[in-house]
Amino acid sequence: MPTIQHLLETRFSVRLTGAPLERAWLEERVELLRRLTLPSVAGQSTDDFTWLLFCDESTDPEVLAELRAEERRVPMLRIAITSSDRPPLAAVRSAVEPDTEVLITTRLDSDDAIAVDYLEAVHAYADSFHGSRRENLVVNFPQGYRLDTERQRLYRARMPNSSFHSLFERPQLSQPKTVMSAGHENLHRRYATYRRLPMLAKDGGGWHARLHQHYPTHQDESIVAWLIAVHGGNIVNRIPNTARELPPGSEPIGFALGNGAFSR
Repeated sequence: MPTIQHLLETRFSVRLTGAPLERAWLEERVELLRRLTLPSVAGQSTDDFTWLLFCDESTDPEVLAELRAEERRVPMLRIAITSSDRPPLAAVRSAVEPDTEVLITTRLDSDDAIAVDYLEAVHAYADSFHGSRRENLVVNFPQGYRLDTERQRLYRARMPNSSFHSLFERPQLSQPKTVMSAGHENLHRRYATYRRLPMLAKDGGGWHARLHQHYPTHQDESIVAWLIAVHGGNIVNRIPNTARELPPGSEPIGFALGNGAFSR
């Protein structure tokens, strides 16, 4: 059996520009994290992973204290402090154990959620990847939901290049790129801010790097795997005109979410 390490990567308060992090923005993110993201991760069917929550060193100390309290309640959670001298990629690489043969990094935004069996489903590909000759592999689950948080309306969604993809790598062969840095760093060097990043995909992928164009990719249709929260603070995510709304009172099947997440 290969030595496998699975890291879930979430940017919470990483500064992409020189602008300060506004307290009101941070408070909204904490509320969404507690309502959707954190319970969905805490409710996973496996605990064989580490959740890295990236926070810039300039993050309000009171907000960091709130996150530290969650860290104590959720054993998989690790607050990773970043700065201009220590970007998220460096933090991830420092977390990789030296004997790791298969490294899995999975992306999750701090205002979204994943199904309870999502990380277990990703992890299931580790043995076959290790037995293959591939240097890397992207696994994507196209099926999910979108939630309009203001109107509390739920929609079915499908994204062939979602923002929840996972990258499999062999860190003993080469320095790991990780799921975020593998494609996103090229975009960040080209465009100064998220607001200037182009809409790259008609499927709703927005500015997310098209990893499936650069890596062997497997699309797994077996589960409805993720939930995107569409709210006022979103930069790109919207409810497409073609989205299929579920009946009033519908809730996502197979998700562990906080109290009031779907109050209507």
